[in-house]
Amino acid sequence: MLLYNVLLVDDEYLELELLEKHVPWGELGFKVIDTAKNGREALDVFERLSPDILITDVKMPFVDGIALANKVYQSYPETRIIFLSGYNQFDYLKAAFHVEAVDYLLKPVDLEELQALMSVVKNKCDQEYNKKSNDLSVMMEQVHELLSSDSLEAWDNKSNELRILLNQFFQANVQNTDYYLALITIDELAYITKYNDTIIFTINDFRMLFTQLNEDLHAITYPIKDGVYILISYKNPWDIVHSWKNGNKNLQDYITLCYPEEPISVAQFHTKYHRLCELRDWYVHHKGIGQIKSIGEIEQILTDWKAKPCKDITMPDKGLLIQAITQGDTDTIGEWLTSFFAAAEEDNIYNHTFELLDYIYTVLVSPNKTLTKYLDDKPKMFKKLSYIESIHLLKDVTQSQILKIMNEIITTENADFCLLMIKKVQRYVESHYQEAFAVEALSESLNYSPNYIRSIFKKYTGETLLEYITKLRMERALQLLLDSTVRICNISYKVGYSNPSYFCSQFNKKFGMTPQQYRSKIQQ
Repeated sequence: MLLYNVLLVDDEYLELELLEKHVPWGELGFKVIDTAKNGREALDVFERLSPDILITDVKMPFVDGIALANKVYQSYPETRIIFLSGYNQFDYLKAAFHVEAVDYLLKPVDLEELQALMSVVKNKCDQEYNKKSNDLSVMMEQVHELLSSDSLEAWDNKSNELRILLNQFFQANVQNTDYYLALITIDELAYITKYNDTIIFTINDFRMLFTQLNEDLHAITYPIKDGVYILISYKNPWDIVHSWKNGNKNLQDYITLCYPEEPISVAQFHTKYHRLCELRDWYVHHKGIGQIKSIGEIEQILTDWKAKPCKDITMPDKGLLIQAITQGDTDTIGEWLTSFFAAAEEDNIYNHTFELLDYIYTVLVSPNKTLTKYLDDKPKMFKKLSYIESIHLLKDVTQSQILKIMNEIITTENADFCLLMIKKVQRYVESHYQEAFAVEALSESLNYSPNYIRSIFKKYTGETLLEYITKLRMERALQLLLDSTVRICNISYKVGYSNPSYFCSQFNKKFGMTPQQYRSKIQQ
């Protein structure tokens, strides 16, 4: 439920505590964001938090309720104001009408009367919020079109209209011209959605994250295109943004945020947005993803990068890489690729990478038809690489692809060895299936890592090690069920299941009937 922010102002401590603690604000659709003892404190709160509702006593020291309401009405005309007073005087009523106050309540406040009034206020706030949201949606659609184009003239014609609408939405001073702007991108979006099957989150998770940011900041985060958003905020957002950015590392590592250090006029949005896009693209390509950087920081990094003297680095010998691949030398492969990416020309890094992989395929993969069954074909591999934005990820994926080729070459050339290993695995399982099976014990017996055993077994048998163990246990269970004198729970123990219920569920999953149903069927 949408909650509207309330500021309570009263110089009487007991009255303030009564209002704050004894009114069910949340149930009514409101949230008390702060309290103040006089108008001076209240104005400071408005500068920081821009509450939606002001409930204020009239008689207070320093700045009284009437003066406070006048200042709020001038700077934040959409704020709903409710006066409280122990005096039923016509002058106060006139003042309330002058600032378009919602109502005027006598003290001591009747809580039921206040709740009834807040219900009316809530309905009015909802109506106004819906109207503003609809107006803003229409306007932001236009912003989307204008920012996506190169037409500065079209933007100039619309910028003042947008400024007025933003001031209304944020309840900002009507004369306000400046807002905080940021570019937020979901990095490597095309790659992670098409090719990275290890990602455990969805694009909807990112949208929910941006919704959370909007609520925390009372900001607008609007999509310009797939994976590209603009953030508009009236208040300085950077402390909240940094906290938000560190809140969920799984997602945040794929989010980059670039921003001007200071608020900018709405008239500058178009120019700054396109500059932010340029700087973000350069930074992600050269330095990696998942960062928060200001325009000044990126421009300084770019200046330093351009000022570096050019190094005369020669490309490493491809023959050494081929030799390392065929020998399974992962350390040399890593070192070779580090030298390769350091030497490759920045503007042609993708071409150099494609040429390298094409060479490896030509020399090692294409002549061996067995390998082509287990590896991506070149067009598919090149398409995968073309979706990558950053040099860092390009290097990682390239190295991963080369290591995959290396593993396939080694296992293919050692097929007899692998088949021998599988026979050893099968013999071990046949001797130990009655026990609580642990692949770690099998690993120690064969002196190979569990993952290596699993991968070889799957590759050459077409089934996982767990599937093979389960199949063997079920075959033994069928044999034991022929003897009606053996209890089903004992059969469970004999085939390696310490939990008879789990054994029965696995049996039913395999054969479509329970062990007892199977026994009854064969005895008919």
